[in-house]
Amino acid sequence: MSNSFSFVIPAAGQGKRMGGKLPKSLYEIHGKTVIKRQIEQILRMYENPEIIVVAGFHHARMMDHLRPLRNNLSILVNEDWETTGTAASVRMAARVSSNNRLVSIDGDTLIADESLHEVVDSGRDAIGVIKIASETPVFVEVSQEMGCISFQRDNTNKLYDWEYMGPTSLSKSAALNLGSGHVFQGLSKQLPVLAIPIDGIEFDTQEEFARAKDWVARVSN
Repeated sequence: MSNSFSFVIPAAGQGKRMGGKLPKSLYEIHGKTVIKRQIEQILRMYENPEIIVVAGFHHARMMDHLRPLRNNLSILVNEDWETTGTAASVRMAARVSSNNRLVSIDGDTLIADESLHEVVDSGRDAIGVIKIASETPVFVEVSQEMGCISFQRDNTNKLYDWEYMGPTSLSKSAALNLGSGHVFQGLSKQLPVLAIPIDGIEFDTQEEFARAKDWVARVSN
């Protein structure tokens, strides 16, 4: 059975808070890189999926790393990775996608199988959210009906309980209108979207990377 959606993995950034030597997707957790974990999860869960990886920083190294999986995916290169965000990479993927819906999973993010299913099966524009856990979160204002109605960077007054993490389900038209910043910035002009509580982890710092290793060990048992 064919899928009506494509998976996009934006992995173009440098990951400066991790030291800037590698894209975060090429960091290894328990002997396997983050991006291989993502791709293998998608291949295990879905039949003949369209997977589009958008590389940038050290793109040649990324292509070489993914060579054994090239029959299962396409790789694009965001040449403007230094001056653009994840939205630009998702928009690039939308231009070549064979489907009218995209599910974007950032290259520094890992999601439990059930949570990925929930976002994919929603069949509508939706974001994954978790209870606030990261060091520099993008806070999500959520309605009583679990709709994301705004993104915030300040939570001084403790008004928000959730943070945006992904994955993100978008129609192709929504993806093409994200702009060139970060996905949440582009989505701010297209709200409300469904907010789905998920089990997942992302990392921007060494401390968060250590927590990601613990998360993988937990979900693997």
